[in-house]
Amino acid sequence: MSVQTPALSNELKAWLDSQIARGCTAASLVDAMVQSGHPRAYAERIVRAATSPLPAEDDDGAPAANDGPLSTVAEGAAQAPNALDLTDREVEVLFALAAPRTVLFGGLLSSDECEQLVALSRSKIKPSLVVDPGTGDFVPDAARTSEGTYFNHGENPLVAAIEARIERMLGFEVAQQEPMQILRYGVGAEYSPHYDYFNVNEAGGRRQLERGGQRVATLIMYLSDVEAGGATVFPSLGLEVKPQRGNALYFESLDDQEQVDPRTLHGGAPVGKGEKWIATKWMRERAYV
Repeated sequence: MSVQTPALSNELKAWLDSQIARGCTAASLVDAMVQSGHPRAYAERIVRAATSPLPAEDDDGAPAANDGPLSTVAEGAAQAPNALDLTDREVEVLFALAAPRTVLFGGLLSSDECEQLVALSRSKIKPSLVVDPGTGDFVPDAARTSEGTYFNHGENPLVAAIEARIERMLGFEVAQQEPMQILRYGVGAEYSPHYDYFNVNEAGGRRQLERGGQRVATLIMYLSDVEAGGATVFPSLGLEVKPQRGNALYFESLDDQEQVDPRTLHGGAPVGKGEKWIATKWMRERAYV
C-alpha cells in the first residue's frame, strides 16, 4: 500500500495518458521512467496511481495482480485496506484525510523499538534547532523549546530496519529520507505552528532545496505516551493528534498541483504532564545530500 497519490506535471500526465492509450503495461511504464532518471519508488507510485486497472507483468510477461505496498491508497480511501502487511509488522490505518493527504498509522513501531530509540538518544540530546530562513543553517529558535538529536542513515540495525519499513510503506527510498530526528519535549515544551516545506522566496529555503529538493512529506513517529498535552495540531484543519507510543502521523506538504500546501501548518502543543518523545522523517523529492 502506498499512502501517496503523487501530483503530476502536465507533461508527465500527458505522456502517461498517451502510453496507457497505446496499451503499455505498468511494468514497462515504470522501466521507461527509471531509464529517464526517475527513482524507481517514485515511478512505481505514480504509475500505480495512474493505471489502476492496468495490469503489470510478471517475470514471464503474463499480467500480474497489483498487490503489495504500492497498490492501494492511490485508488481511494474507500478501497484501501485497514491494515498493512509490511513483512516485519502489520500496521493499522486509523484515519485518513484526502486533502491535504494525512494518515494516522497505528503500531508502526513496537513498544520495544520506541524504548530503544529513546534509550539511544537520551545521552546525546541537545537544544533543538530550526532552519534559518536567511542562511539555511540550523540555529536555535524560541519557537522550538524541545531537545533533540539524530541518527544517520543506517547508523545502527534498529534505525536501518525502521528506514526500510518506511520505504516499504510509503515508497520513499531511504536515500530520499532525511536522517531520523529524535525530539524530547518536557513539561511546557512546545513547537509553535510552522511549515515543514521550504520557502523558495528565502535564501535559506533555496539553499536547502539544493540538498534534495523540496520536503514533500513528513512522518512523525510517537515514541511515548503523554499524560497531558503534547498533541500535534493543525490549526487550519481543526485537527489534533494525541501522542500514542508506536503510532505515526504522515502528511504531504504538496497539493495536487505540486504546490506547497499552507493547510499543513502544524505545531506541537505544550506538554502538560510527563514527557513527549518523537522520531521524525522528512521525505525529499530526490536523494538527500
